[in-house]
Amino acid sequence: MSEEEDDNEESYSDNSDKFLSVGDISAEDMKELGVKPLESDRQRLAKMVNKKSDRVFFFQVNVGPNFKICNNVDDDVVCEAKRPKLLSPNRFLYRRKIHSINYNNTDLHLSTLPDELLLSIVQYLPYKSLCHLSEVSRRFYTIATDETLWQRIDLAGRKLCTNWLMYILRRGIRVVRLRGAEIASPLMSLTLTIELINFHLKVEYMDLSEVIITPEDLETLLSKCRMLKKLSLDSCELSEGVCREIGENHNLDTLNICMCPGITPVGMNSIMVNCRCLESLNVSWSWLDKATLRELVANITPKIRRLNLSGQRQTLNDKDMLTLITRCPEVIEIDVSDCLEISSVTINYISQHLFKLKYLSISRCYKINPSSLSNLSSLPNFSRLNAFRLITADMLKREGILQNVKINKDYLSTIARPTVGVRMTSIWQLRCRK
Repeated sequence: MSEEEDDNEESYSDNSDKFLSVGDISAEDMKELGVKPLESDRQRLAKMVNKKSDRVFFFQVNVGPNFKICNNVDDDVVCEAKRPKLLSPNRFLYRRKIHSINYNNTDLHLSTLPDELLLSIVQYLPYKSLCHLSEVSRRFYTIATDETLWQRIDLAGRKLCTNWLMYILRRGIRVVRLRGAEIASPLMSLTLTIELINFHLKVEYMDLSEVIITPEDLETLLSKCRMLKKLSLDSCELSEGVCREIGENHNLDTLNICMCPGITPVGMNSIMVNCRCLESLNVSWSWLDKATLRELVANITPKIRRLNLSGQRQTLNDKDMLTLITRCPEVIEIDVSDCLEISSVTINYISQHLFKLKYLSISRCYKINPSSLSNLSSLPNFSRLNAFRLITADMLKREGILQNVKINKDYLSTIARPTVGVRMTSIWQLRCRK
C-alpha cells in the first residue's frame, strides 16, 4: 500500500470521531440545512393515545367522511382520526381448548361421559347386571344404585335371605311385587336394625300375596312403610301389631286382606279408624267373628266405593248390611257372596239407598228371593249381577226383569286385587321389572 493511501485512511479514522449525531444538531441548523427529523414509533403512538390516561386504548380509524388529506405539507397532522374508544368485554369470545378423546380405550371413553348420559344407557340393563356394574368402581356404584333406576321390581317366588329385602327396598323402590316369595327370619340383623332405626321406605305399591313370612317380620317390614297407597296381604297371617302398622299409612286407598287369619277387633279398629282414604277393601273369607265385623261396619270410612265381604257365612246379617248401606252411600260395587244370613231385606235396602251401584254379587245367598231382584231396576247405573246357584239369565228373561243387566259374567271378584287378567307381572296395572 502506498503512503498516500495510508494517509487518507488515517485521516478518515481521525474524522470519524468528529461526526455529529442527530441529537447534537439544533433544530435551527437542521432547518437551515432543509432537513426534518423523523418521528419515532413512540412519538407517533403518543399522539394517538389519550394523554390524560395511563391505560392503553384500542382504536380504529374511520376512513369515511371524517378522513381528509392535509393541503399544507408542513403541518404535523397528516389525517384526522376518530378519538380512541374502549371495547366492551362482550365483544370478545373466549374459547376453551378441546381435549382429544381416545376412543380406543373404552374405560377412558366411559369416564368422559356425564352421569346423565350413563344413566340413560344403563337404565336398559336388568337388575342383575346393575348389581355387577356397581362392583366396578365408586362412580359406577353411585350410578348403578341411583334411585331413578330402582323404581319397580318383581321378586315374585324368590327366596330372600336376612337383610336382602331391606337392602333392595332402601334404594328408593316405589312398586314392589313379592307374590309367593319366601323371606327368611329374622328380616333384619341387629346391626341393620340399628342403622335403619329412623329410616322409612318409599314404597307406595306392595304386593305380599301368599308370601311366606312370620307375623313378627311382617310387622317389622310394615313399620318401615308410611307412604303405602295400595297393599295386598292375601293369605298372610296377621296380628294386632300388623294391623296397627297398616293403620299408620293414612293415604292407603286399596287394601286386600282376604283369607288372612288373625284379625282381631282391636286390629280391625286400628285399620278402619286411621285409614280414612280407603276406596277399595277386600276382607273376603277372613273368618271374621261378630265383634270384628261390627268394628268394620261401625267405623268404615264413607268414602268406600268397592267392598268385598264374601265368605262371612254366619256373621254378616241384614242388620249389619243396613248399617253399612246407610253409612256408605258412595258404593258402586259390593260382593256379599256366600253370606247365608242375608235375605231379600238387604236387596230392598240396596234399591232404596245405593243409587250409584253398578255391580252386585249375591252368589249362593239362598235366603234371597229371586223375585225381589226386580227392585234393582230402579237403580240408574246398575249393569252387572252375579247370582250363581241362585238364578240364571234364562229365568230373568222369562220374567222380563233386568233385561239390560249382564247376569253371571264374572266368576271371580277383582275388588282390591293386585293382578287382574293375563298380565300377571303387573300390580294394579303397573308393570314391574325382574
